[in-house]
Amino acid sequence: MVWFHGGNLVFGNGSISGYSPNPELAKDLQFVFVSMNFRLGPLGFMTLDLLSKASDTGTSGNYGFMDQIQVLKWIQSNIRNFGGDPNKVTLFGHSSGGTSVFGLLASLPAKGLFHRAWVMSASAILNKTSSEASRDNLEVLKTSGCTDIQCLLGLSVEDVMQASPWTVYPTWAMTDNTDLPSRRVFDGALAVVDGHVIPIAPLTAWEKGQGNDVPVIFSTTGQEVDRWTTPDIASWTWDQYRSAIRRKLASFGSQIPDRLLELYPESHNTTPELQYSEMTSDLRVTCPIDVVADVADSYFKSLTYRCVVTQWPSQRVPGHGRYSYHGWDSTAFFGTIDKLIPKPSQSDLDLTANLRREISAFVKTGEPASTTWKPTKISTALLGSTTTVTNFYHRDQCTFLLRNGFFSYAWIN
Repeated sequence: MVWFHGGNLVFGNGSISGYSPNPELAKDLQFVFVSMNFRLGPLGFMTLDLLSKASDTGTSGNYGFMDQIQVLKWIQSNIRNFGGDPNKVTLFGHSSGGTSVFGLLASLPAKGLFHRAWVMSASAILNKTSSEASRDNLEVLKTSGCTDIQCLLGLSVEDVMQASPWTVYPTWAMTDNTDLPSRRVFDGALAVVDGHVIPIAPLTAWEKGQGNDVPVIFSTTGQEVDRWTTPDIASWTWDQYRSAIRRKLASFGSQIPDRLLELYPESHNTTPELQYSEMTSDLRVTCPIDVVADVADSYFKSLTYRCVVTQWPSQRVPGHGRYSYHGWDSTAFFGTIDKLIPKPSQSDLDLTANLRREISAFVKTGEPASTTWKPTKISTALLGSTTTVTNFYHRDQCTFLLRNGFFSYAWIN
């Protein structure tokens, strides 16, 4: 199993304690794990016409993906020496690491280098062309003062970082993508359709039969953005909840927030914090990934699966969230819940065991362990201490959001 870390394609590394494979995991599952570092931010994903014209491939950007592909080639040549099987390589990545795996599922240079994929909490949008991204990134030339390739290549790392469009629209900082969107406000694209590493956008590639057709699990958590909600949200009243929804979605008119308040209503069985987290998570992640999974299921000969990790931590995790927040599933799989909750409950431990049971079977056979968990268009698995299935998670909510164009506001990068 090959691990791709998250971090918006901007930060992170492959050996973060609690957020990377560890000896206990390897011993328990009896798999060989590989993690990696790859170029990030502008050093890994700068697309500019000046760079493309100087390249042997006539393209630029996606250098981080190139690094990942080199790791996969190394695995093919060397992993037998570590007891691994080069004919049974499973990629798994979380957040932007999931986006990396999503991109490699459409990458011709990665063809034949892996045989399964687990895409966790990824972005659903990877369709920016090199020419579009290059226009967006002209801020680099403006800020650095460079007009030729020699000047660009002579910049220090600090100069490159400072010249990158972190806060210039469309921004690389992505500070808004964990909240409800404003109409026509989008973030910049780091991963692009460059014509080389990613020849055409993944969903289009799959429709044309040009992707890497392997078994895939597409997973998200129930309340992805709970990790980033406003500090006072736990004490919101329902009046504050309704006011926030109408204020934040005002640019879409009044009908959109009114309908969403009906779909995520006030109830004595829930809280404003939970409803706000679910609404934002569905809009930004859950429903868009449903679309990605549906397209893969429609065009892959291999089986594809969809799941949502719905079980909450046994207690609120400071700095992370109360509900099934972004990263709760990876923490559970790595078996490092005790780094966040000093005394994990039995339900916490059971989530780890169940995730490992399902994923271990998938790595070995291309199918999860639970026979009730069927391919994407038949069922969505709800993962917790045990596995249950539903026909369509949040059917009414996702139908409304997708019909009203909110796929365009899915996470990017």
